[in-house]
Amino acid sequence: MKITHYRWFSAAGLAPAILLASCASTTMRSVQSAPNFQATQIHKALVIGLMKTPGLRKVFEDEFVRQWRARGVSAMASLDVLPPGTTLDKNGVAPFAKAQGYDVVLVTRLLDRHDIDRAVHVQTFQKSNSDSNPWEDDNDLTQDLKVVVASPQYDINYALAIVSTNIYDVPTEQRIWAGITETVVTGDVVNLVRPFSKVILKNIYARS
Repeated sequence: MKITHYRWFSAAGLAPAILLASCASTTMRSVQSAPNFQATQIHKALVIGLMKTPGLRKVFEDEFVRQWRARGVSAMASLDVLPPGTTLDKNGVAPFAKAQGYDVVLVTRLLDRHDIDRAVHVQTFQKSNSDSNPWEDDNDLTQDLKVVVASPQYDINYALAIVSTNIYDVPTEQRIWAGITETVVTGDVVNLVRPFSKVILKNIYARS
């Protein structure tokens, strides 16, 4: 499927899958990429986590940077390099990314969250309104995003977080890779950042 003329930071949506709560916390629902996408051609990447809590955003971006650097990519967290006041949209990020010579920008954001009945061990994802159009433009990029954290006060032990991850080519401003993940959240979401990042990068490089 050819990917052209999409705005930066669009939500991705793809085919459903079954997630076992007793297995790995993060599962890829599906992936789409541009025909010419080659992960091995990524040498310098900017990581952006669209999250309401600055602390969680920092943990996420730093972990992605760490794992990407282990693959030989010069990755940077947006919190560390973006000038203060930069808006997290095309007009704010694109000029900076081009001026600094980034190859790609990776953007992750929470699409939705579903509670899972503690008595049910297999959760099949049900399509929601946020998943109605896989390649629909998302123009509201500065909205506050809900942070999925299950606390001891939570009546339900499990939550299913639906997360969108997109990669944009800086020179062309085109989206070149997109994936949707499902993550079972049990406890502090910070503990799930490392395995989440690992799953994303594994799939980014799967066909390289």
